Amino acid sequence: MTCSNNAAQWALHALMQWLPLLGALMMVSSCSQEVEPGRDPVPYELQPSNTLYDAEIHFFDSLASKASVRAGRVEWFPSEQQTLLDSGVYAEFYSASGRIAVRLWSDSAKVENATSNMWAFGRVRVVSDSTGARLLTRSLRWDNLRRRLSTNDEVRIERPGEIVEGGYGFESDEFLKHYTIFHVRGSIQP
Repeated sequence: MTCSNNAAQWALHALMQWLPLLGALMMVSSCSQEVEPGRDPVPYELQPSNTLYDAEIHFFDSLASKASVRAGRVEWFPSEQQTLLDSGVYAEFYSASGRIAVRLWSDSAKVENATSNMWAFGRVRVVSDSTGARLLTRSLRWDNLRRRLSTNDEVRIERPGEIVEGGYGFESDEFLKHYTIFHVRGSIQP
């Protein structure tokens, strides 16, 4: 009998040691917001209507291929009229003859559905196959109507025989042939 009394006393003593901690944990967990069964935590209208993984999308105009885009994930948001791309974005833009003219890589991108304007974010790199120019920046806007690239972030441009780095603000045609850097604070190297 002595053995079982000691075991019971030990178990009661251990329970008393852990009881304040268990009470505190239950109070913390009861303070969290609970989701009602059958109800999503994000309102329906803010959720994407479609999600694609490892997607490749082709854009055509009058049966001519204009661009193709690949992304790890693509989400369409009809309430905001936009498409979000992330998990690595790669895009090819084609010339009138159907050849690849410009390639773009970025961490993520956003496309405005009504205008097809695009914003690329993260490590943005653009390479022009026709001119050999290469642009590096943190964000870039593609104006579909004007066929122009622009950013307010820092840029680095590499062209055969020329490197421009440290500029802030940039605008160019879609092939990186004619560009303007607005605030050059770095260096131009021949």
